[in-house]
Amino acid sequence: MPTDSYAPLRRPAFRRFLAGAQAVTLANQVLAITAGYHLYDLTHSAWCLLLVGLMSYLPIFLFSLLAGWAADHFDRRKVLSLTLCLHFAASAGLLALVLSDGPQWPWYPLLFLAATSRAFYTPSAVSLYPLLIEPGEMPRAVSWNSANYQAAAIVGPILGGLLLHHFGVAGALIFVGAGAVLYLALLPRLVLLRHPPEPLVPPPRQPVRQWDRRDRREHRVARVHQVHREHRDLQDQQDLQEEGLAIQESRVLLDLKAL
Repeated sequence: MPTDSYAPLRRPAFRRFLAGAQAVTLANQVLAITAGYHLYDLTHSAWCLLLVGLMSYLPIFLFSLLAGWAADHFDRRKVLSLTLCLHFAASAGLLALVLSDGPQWPWYPLLFLAATSRAFYTPSAVSLYPLLIEPGEMPRAVSWNSANYQAAAIVGPILGGLLLHHFGVAGALIFVGAGAVLYLALLPRLVLLRHPPEPLVPPPRQPVRQWDRRDRREHRVARVHQVHREHRDLQDQQDLQEEGLAIQESRVLLDLKAL
């Protein structure tokens, strides 16, 4: 295992991956802060915050298994491109609502769309960056990726508050869309060092032939023959035992006569 902690960062593709992941994580944090702030400011109801949380995490619960399957069976860069396009579309729709003073109910399906993109984004992103480095650099790369996410998760809410204070809801949503655009621009430059293994495909199941009357009859006949053979073997063992006892008795009698 290499001891150089900076070995993964010397890979240009891995650096671009970290930059794109940082941008998307910051965008997700800013979107969560912006949606809660704006909807509560409009309604002054805590129920809207509940709906924001539900729309933000329900897709992760619903689509996690499907997202993992997609990451295993399709090019992960293409899956990431699709998720980033969905993320940008959701942020553009929210921005249009803000600029046009639209109703508040479309916010919830658009937040659901953004969370769906995040549900499919995570498995593909996590399984992509190991292909950008050498296998021996994997432990260090995991540490850098984890630190990158934690830094964005800490800075994101602070950045969201600053954007809302200085640029308003529209400015914050522009930043959310810009994060997706930045990662989309970096994706074509993520050159793979290795290709993912082919997903395991189970062998085709052999059709099970239904038993008919002939099969049942043959089974009964075979069972009867087996019982007869077992009975005959048992009888032969008993005969051998009786013959052995008779031989022993005759030997004992001969020994007594000799005395």
